[in-house]
Amino acid sequence: MISLDTAYAKTYYSIMPTTKILTASEARKNLYRLIDQASSGLTQFVIRLKKQEPVVLLSMEEYESLQETAEILSIPGALESIEAAKLEALEGKVIPLDDFPEKK
Repeated sequence: MISLDTAYAKTYYSIMPTTKILTASEARKNLYRLIDQASSGLTQFVIRLKKQEPVVLLSMEEYESLQETAEILSIPGALESIEAAKLEALEGKVIPLDDFPEKK
């Protein structure tokens, strides 16, 4: 039986965006192409700037996902609750979806 962590990792890493590193000059020359690639969600770009911190170009969906994850993990006890739920699932302490009443 495959563990939840392994299943998650296989799913996440199979769809995880590719990260490419560019200089600001390279990004400027190819901006529309980079925007097109980033908007697909399959590629994100780290753009290096002289004497400044790098910036990231990524899809709105990926950005919102990162924001949501940060928000959830900022809740005290959230990570512990997630870990406990994963352990319960591994131990078979789950309620099958079919056992829930249908909404009317």
